[in-house]
Amino acid sequence: PYGKLYQWGRKYGQGYKESYKESYDESVPELVEGPVMPSVAQSEENSNKFYYNAESPGDWCKVQNDDLWNSGTESTPVKTEYDPCPEGWRVPTYAELVRLSNGRSSSMTVGDQKGLYFCGDYTYLDNAPQVFFPAAGRRNDYDGHATTRGIYGHYWSLSTYGGDGAYYLEFHSSNVFMLNDNRARGYSVRCVQE
Repeated sequence: PYGKLYQWGRKYGQGYKESYKESYDESVPELVEGPVMPSVAQSEENSNKFYYNAESPGDWCKVQNDDLWNSGTESTPVKTEYDPCPEGWRVPTYAELVRLSNGRSSSMTVGDQKGLYFCGDYTYLDNAPQVFFPAAGRRNDYDGHATTRGIYGHYWSLSTYGGDGAYYLEFHSSNVFMLNDNRARGYSVRCVQE
């Protein structure tokens, strides 16, 4: 119900479970000190490794590459082989996440799961078209530990920031922000149709 957590630009995500937490995803990634070359992190044999990096610029990738999820532009994105979304889908742009976040629910509780409903251009009403984003938490860039599940939601965009970061949507309570952060962090991905 919460999905995997992805480092920006990586094809494979990892589960959340820690020894002291309950989770529906039983996978626990191997925490490996980075940065590493893209060919290492993008290989299927290393798909369950999380490459943490406490050094600036906080990237899992030794050779910075702004095109890992998008070989096009912000206005005309082109999905790459490293995009984790299934065929016909891709990671959203900054602008798409901003537009989606315009209308949202005010409560983060949906049954036993925490998260927010988003309606985009529609005013949030129970019967409006909507999509649910779980408050899936994150994995820290500096040590790889998972935190804040059920409290925060963090969702990557394919859009880069300032040469070493990337944009993402963050929410807690009913507050929503578009921020930027280190690419070594583990955040959720919510795919959009191409």
